[in-house]
Amino acid sequence: MIYTITFSIGSQQPDYDRLTAALRALGDAIPALPSVWLLDSPYDANQIFEAIGRYLAHEDRLFVAEITDNSMGWIEEPASYWLSQKFGLY
Repeated sequence: MIYTITFSIGSQQPDYDRLTAALRALGDAIPALPSVWLLDSPYDANQIFEAIGRYLAHEDRLFVAEITDNSMGWIEEPASYWLSQKFGLY
């Protein structure tokens, strides 16, 4: 399944390295926009939320949602190509 992962870091000392490592450990992950990642993972949204959430502080925010090929938007390469490949558009 393909997910969009969106986060807002409000903590003073964000640990982006641990956060991105946790994302990549869950499947094929790529940044799409600042603070937005795309993830192809066999895990469900709750499992992803729990795995990533442990690296965030109380004041940080996290949103995980499954996306389908019924979506539209503008994102930068290589994320747009990655997404198109996942949905078989290229």
